[in-house]
Amino acid sequence: MKRLLILPVLLLAFLVGSCVPSGEFQNKVVAHDEDVDETTIKIWKNLANVGDANAQVSLGDLYYNGTHVPQNHEEAFKWFKLAADRGDANGQNNLGLMYDNGNHVTEDNEIAIKWYKLSAKQGNAAAQNNLGTMYEKGDGLQQDIQAAIKWYKLAAKQHYTEAQFNLGWVHYNGKGITQNYSKAFRWYKLAAEQGFARAQYVLGLMHSEGQGVPHDHEIAAKWYKLASKQGYAAAQYKLGRRFFDGKGLPQDDESALIWLTLAAEQGHANAQTAVGFMHQKGRGVPKDQKIAVKWYTLAAEKGAAQAQLNLARMYMNGTGVSQDHKVAIEWIKLSAEQGNVVAQTLLGLSYSIGQGLHQDFTKSLMWLNIAKSQGHDDASKHIDKIESAINPAQIKKARVSADEWIEKHKKIAR
Repeated sequence: MKRLLILPVLLLAFLVGSCVPSGEFQNKVVAHDEDVDETTIKIWKNLANVGDANAQVSLGDLYYNGTHVPQNHEEAFKWFKLAADRGDANGQNNLGLMYDNGNHVTEDNEIAIKWYKLSAKQGNAAAQNNLGTMYEKGDGLQQDIQAAIKWYKLAAKQHYTEAQFNLGWVHYNGKGITQNYSKAFRWYKLAAEQGFARAQYVLGLMHSEGQGVPHDHEIAAKWYKLASKQGYAAAQYKLGRRFFDGKGLPQDDESALIWLTLAAEQGHANAQTAVGFMHQKGRGVPKDQKIAVKWYTLAAEKGAAQAQLNLARMYMNGTGVSQDHKVAIEWIKLSAEQGNVVAQTLLGLSYSIGQGLHQDFTKSLMWLNIAKSQGHDDASKHIDKIESAINPAQIKKARVSADEWIEKHKKIAR
């Protein structure tokens, strides 16, 4: 992610009070929220109108984010451009960001790079990180991982957490360089120790999987908890699962439900599935099938295969919702197509008995063979029965269709 970077407006700090970091953009510095009133903004405008670049950047920041003033990207662009033209590194970076994102202006990577470079060469950490991202992705210039690493390192040396995280990402994935979990861990840890939630989450994953560090569920839970307290949904889901499964933490359904619900309310599909399951089974909360259906539906609509299967079963059995085999089959198909082996088996059996769809033994055998290819024992048990009810030509067609599906979806079916 690319960031605005606003430095303290020293003269304004003298006039209206001390400046502190705030807002969603990292390292953005403005006055205390309670100090930014109409009088403060008027002072800033007066200074900006006589060419004070710091004031121009600060005003641009307010308009860009819609903080204390109505959001207005045109106005933000005007103030950033004035500051950038005066050689202000922050204004240059922020102007580059607006061209990068297409805010008010037509998206133009080449112009964005021009402004990022001017700012980065002045030592602006945010611009160095943004420029590194352009090189890493090949946006507006030829992809160059070594150049990306160079700019990331310059920003990282200034303790810029986003750049530290990006260096971790490059080494973790082996993008254009040799994959190295140990180096990735080192960079992630530097960012995590400064409170960067995404890095804390990844450290949890690395400790959980034993990547570059010893496998340790307790340490993984510690990092997940730190990221969770900052509202990072993926970490909240992992932390909730740790409490649910008793991995690295005492098994505790109530704590699991708290963290899973926090993630679910942010739209995390796997968390929504888990919350639905806990309400369905009465884990940490009284059983409530209707609430379970609500959460399963939210997750299923996002494409969560397990939620689609669970929701299908609710419709099939009339649990928490009116029984509807056709709707159940629609959800089973979606789950099966994503590679859920239980859904594939259930779809195969549904075709064999004609439940919610037209009976079709060939399609039944096809889906059972697909499930069998993934090692699902239940599917294997039914194949002989289906084959005994159809002719060799149908059996061959089912096997060919299964092989074609597996080849087409080999990344899923593997």
